[in-house]
Amino acid sequence: MSSSDFSQQTSRSTERRLARVPIVQVDGTPVRLYRHTPPLMRKTIREFCSRWIPGGTLIYAKGLSPDGVPNPPVIRFGLRSKSGSKLPDIVVSTKGGDLLFLVDMGENIGLITARRRMELASMFGGIGMKLMFITVFESRRSISKYLEEFSWGTTVWAADAPDHLIHFDGAGLAGPY
Repeated sequence: MSSSDFSQQTSRSTERRLARVPIVQVDGTPVRLYRHTPPLMRKTIREFCSRWIPGGTLIYAKGLSPDGVPNPPVIRFGLRSKSGSKLPDIVVSTKGGDLLFLVDMGENIGLITARRRMELASMFGGIGMKLMFITVFESRRSISKYLEEFSWGTTVWAADAPDHLIHFDGAGLAGPY
């Protein structure tokens, strides 16, 4: 067996069949993606969220509203960016409303480093939900450049391996911290 045959066989054997349930908007309607929606955001909403936050509710997605105004749910949720702080690229709550996923695009505003994690925890800590810190990338190869920079207690996802997560320690695997 050649090394490429082994690699293909290993890749196929690690594929998992996770149930996929699309996320919805706060009003229960399907999430609408516009032509200008960046490809990684599109993959994150369609692939990551449907696998790892099935039936979740999209609270905020940077630039997803057609008029560029912050999504009304963010304001109703009480989530406003404090001076010097930036909202994550995507905010999704679980169907039961007990977890809040804070998602940053690694190739966009950056990784969830220790500093960024503290900033997000401060911004979202008072809402009474457990927080999940996620950084997403297009590929596993792009993740490798940043391995030493990820904060402990965060999770990383690559669009080219959608059924898998890379978990950096913390109190729970793919659970709240």
